[in-house]
Amino acid sequence: MKTRIYQTENNPIFINYDSWATKQLQYNYDDRRAILLWKAERLARLVPAHIHFSTALEVGCAEGIVINRLRELLQIKECFGIDICQPFLSFGKENYPNIKFIQYSGSSLPFSDKSIDLIILSDIIEHISDLCSFFGEVKRVGRYALLKVPLDKYLWRKVISEPLGRSYSVGSEHPDGHLHEFSKNSCEKMLKNMGFKILTSKVAYSYMGKDAYNKKNSILKVRWFLDTKVKQLFPRVAHVVFGGNLIVLFDTGE
Repeated sequence: MKTRIYQTENNPIFINYDSWATKQLQYNYDDRRAILLWKAERLARLVPAHIHFSTALEVGCAEGIVINRLRELLQIKECFGIDICQPFLSFGKENYPNIKFIQYSGSSLPFSDKSIDLIILSDIIEHISDLCSFFGEVKRVGRYALLKVPLDKYLWRKVISEPLGRSYSVGSEHPDGHLHEFSKNSCEKMLKNMGFKILTSKVAYSYMGKDAYNKKNSILKVRWFLDTKVKQLFPRVAHVVFGGNLIVLFDTGE
């Protein structure tokens, strides 16, 4: 089970994350780094030129590739990264000295009110059970937030993948530890209901590469072929059928 954290009512439960993180740092690291740099660049593109940040915090920063690249792209003076995982943090401290890494697993963020200009939430909220409390902390500590979340609620998954047993439903048995699934509409509605003001949002599609077609299973071959073509031809609506990644910049309010 490769999840950062499961949060019960009172206690965090760690599930083999250090072991998984160590493997991530050892095997196919160039691929991992390329994916994380892709995330950072897509996040940075969403920030209008007139908005500037002096401080930034990434929650669930892993080894710090995303927060370090955002520091460079957005010219942020002081950056923090928090995570529960010591292997990731040790790697980050050695390779990204401009980031202040903190090992932390509490339910509240270890920062004072409105002390951070930008909070980065990249592929993290789907792992957190109590989103109301978590976003309450985001509102308390940050002035703006950049969010990236996978859009796991899409037609192909619901109509074909899950009935055929090829996709897991969210919950404790999900192999990636996803406790929530979102569509573009449901995520944006959630943010608005929590009192956040969405400034910009965009659906991004990650590059799958040629290996996506090298599948023995005919259903998977058809799936990836359609996925690619639909996203090329209808980028604004393809996420409804095949999912994608929602990226949002929002103002947390006073």
